[in-house]
Amino acid sequence: MTEGKKFLNKFPDMIPIIIQFPKGSNLNMTKTQKRIKAYTTCTEFVLLCKRSIINHNPSCHTTYFFHVKNYSILGGQTSMREIYDKYKDEDDILRVFCSEENMFG
Repeated sequence: MTEGKKFLNKFPDMIPIIIQFPKGSNLNMTKTQKRIKAYTTCTEFVLLCKRSIINHNPSCHTTYFFHVKNYSILGGQTSMREIYDKYKDEDDILRVFCSEENMFG
């Protein structure tokens, strides 16, 4: 039984997520392994992640992008359960990649 299945058996209304950053990135989080409620929307998830980024220098020019298997999480009201069901890995864990870009204009 995979780690994700064990987690889901123990917490059926939650989703296991691992957040990863690009190599050489200055971004860091207090916890990169998260469990969130299945009905959490993508917008709520992104806000939760932004709040837990260490060394977050809130600038109006900084934008964070969250990707799952090369797809951007754009659907604001899409539930994380839908994202999980569609993009989870073989070990039944959703891996989310976070990157940072400076935006001007």
